[in-house]
Amino acid sequence: MSSASSEQESEPASSTSAPPSEGAPNPPKVVIAKEPLTEFIVGDRIVRDMLPTRPIPRCLNPNFVECDVKQLPVVWFGAPYEEDKVIPFAIANGFGVKRSQGDMYSASLTLVNLIEQFYKRFGIYLRMQEVWGLKDNLVFAFYSNRDMRKLTKRQLRVVLRTIEAMGFDDEDVLWWLDRDEEV
Repeated sequence: MSSASSEQESEPASSTSAPPSEGAPNPPKVVIAKEPLTEFIVGDRIVRDMLPTRPIPRCLNPNFVECDVKQLPVVWFGAPYEEDKVIPFAIANGFGVKRSQGDMYSASLTLVNLIEQFYKRFGIYLRMQEVWGLKDNLVFAFYSNRDMRKLTKRQLRVVLRTIEAMGFDDEDVLWWLDRDEEV
């Protein structure tokens, strides 16, 4: 994980020293046609029935919907919380907090420290989130659909590397509907 925090991105070096010709056209910019906001009706189970899934449905992805992100139901990208995956990852990456007595780590303090330090280091706010469609309701969430427009490519790489390092299977890391949403 430390390699992700020290990773530096630089522009690729050109193989020629000549400047680009002044008459060369710029490549066309890709424009994504956004669809109108779907009307989500409180009490209707349309979103609950389409989740959990991966990838995120287009109607919930703010990159494909013409809307303010706050108009979309909140969905979370994460995996069912498994302490035996999250806490060893935290300890191995220097986020572990030992109990005041002895050499044992405190799972709860380690989790809190992981969340705080991960945000300070990468700008990603990890959280435990209650969701629909899961027996124990708790997902270890990396971000929500409302965060998608703000995430950088580097942050997305950090999330994917963290998921892999924690040992989550791809089929466990899905989009989940927030428990407070009634759609």
